[in-house]
Amino acid sequence: MSNGLDILTRFRPANDTVFLGDSGTVSWEEFISDIKRFAAFFAARSEKAFLLYTENPVRFATWFFGLLVAGKEVILPPHVKSGMLSVVRPLCSILVTDEKVDFETISPISAPAADFPLEDLKGRFVTFFTSGSTNEPKPIRKTFESLITEAVFHTELWPLQSPRPVVIASIHMHHMYGMLRRLLVPLVQQVPIDSDLILSPEDIIAKQKKYDSVMFLATPSLMDQLAAAGTLYVFLKNCQWLMSSGSLLKAETAAKMKDLFGFSPVEVFGSTEAGGVAWRRQEDGPLWHIFKPVQMKTDSENRPVITSAFSMYPEYVMQDAVRWHGPDTFELLGRTDRMVKIAENRISLPEVENRFGEHPFISSAHVRALPGERIRLGAVLTLTPEGKAFLKQNGKIKFVQVLRAAMSAFFEPAVFPKKIRIVYELPVNAQGKLVKEAILSLFETTLSEPIIECRHRTENSVEADVFFPSDALYFEGHFPGFPLLPGVVQVHFARHFAEIFFHRSLIPVDISQLKFSRMIYPDETVQLFLTRLENSVHFRYEKDGILCSQGILKEEKNV
Repeated sequence: MSNGLDILTRFRPANDTVFLGDSGTVSWEEFISDIKRFAAFFAARSEKAFLLYTENPVRFATWFFGLLVAGKEVILPPHVKSGMLSVVRPLCSILVTDEKVDFETISPISAPAADFPLEDLKGRFVTFFTSGSTNEPKPIRKTFESLITEAVFHTELWPLQSPRPVVIASIHMHHMYGMLRRLLVPLVQQVPIDSDLILSPEDIIAKQKKYDSVMFLATPSLMDQLAAAGTLYVFLKNCQWLMSSGSLLKAETAAKMKDLFGFSPVEVFGSTEAGGVAWRRQEDGPLWHIFKPVQMKTDSENRPVITSAFSMYPEYVMQDAVRWHGPDTFELLGRTDRMVKIAENRISLPEVENRFGEHPFISSAHVRALPGERIRLGAVLTLTPEGKAFLKQNGKIKFVQVLRAAMSAFFEPAVFPKKIRIVYELPVNAQGKLVKEAILSLFETTLSEPIIECRHRTENSVEADVFFPSDALYFEGHFPGFPLLPGVVQVHFARHFAEIFFHRSLIPVDISQLKFSRMIYPDETVQLFLTRLENSVHFRYEKDGILCSQGILKEEKNV
């Protein structure tokens, strides 16, 4: 096999499919033609580097390669919200995008046809950003050689099976995981890429019915959702590959994926800085296997020290503690930067999370130290069906008492979190990593989420049952002696869940066609319907088919 730098010039039939999906099919001939015309467009500009952001995979791929062919450096912000743009502005002043943002932008969509010469892509640079889940995103500059070397290695380690699959994914291409597995590996293997983003079980089933065979790339958070809803769906057994990266996959989720698809996912452990380091498939055991091109040793704190052709550093020290189980296998013990001291005892936050996760009420947990002079813990929890049923029946005070009693078998009372927040899902970014700012904001409000069960979901619609518990603070102070759910709270949570399900920001105060028809009472389950429109979201609450309220929330671009 070649070294991959000739990825655009290797022979591939002109009519072979590169992209397909609901938005249409792109052949190899069309793909290369677009890259050439975009390369000519970029080559005519004097800038040496360009920011690139689009959620359209076809545009991303053709603009990305067009920039590289033109000899430009590509800088890939994870999103184009205002805070991120303030971070990247010192690096580059022009953004290639199809989004409307407060930044100097260009869009080469209408660039004329051109026969720009193709060559191998040696000497090009691509800049990614760390997730920003624990601090400000940091730029990581990598050579295209290191990216394509890793992609070629993946194709050699896990060769194709027959029939030739179609790649389906819940990840974007502007992160390392998506760049490698959704773009570069399929191009090296010459397999088609579905351009639609997978957001729900219904999406997966639709793609499985459409194609003879699929390769499914997802984040652990989506696989957790599939595991939780697994009894409601029957997946076809034509998925020849499952892959997960971004954070660790829970053992019970990996086991459920095997039940649903026939085998557990391949997980990849690594980082933007180090590249891929190791892999595992939990049906074969919990240990990690080091990739053969990677050399790993440990320092005095048992942290991996990585030397690799996938990395831009001579040696890179990771922040995870490991325990060796052989020359090429190891166990992950948790991050070394997640230790706190409470009541004179060193406490591992991952251990607290694991103990929560062992309880039958808890699906997933994130525990962190809260801001302040004295160390106190806060916990964000998602619940199992059993946990939701208990909470509905008994209220949050009794629920927390049960958790406190269970945790007392492992920790001193001072360790139990002072604040508990129960959410539908943990706030994660596109890489499946927790977002620090979103986590902290949960502890800054007393407006606790209602209990929600998603019943049906597509790319543009959601149907869910929502239970508003009587002990929630938003029932206090309104209509004394006759508690009702305030209209402003109904709108707030319609917006909140629309942002979760549709991954878009909505303007809090821009509401139209607002109507209230029926009151919502404490301890009542109502149905929430969300519909994504062109630049807005329509919400509707119903009780057994009777309208309670509805309105339209305007979408806010790139806030």
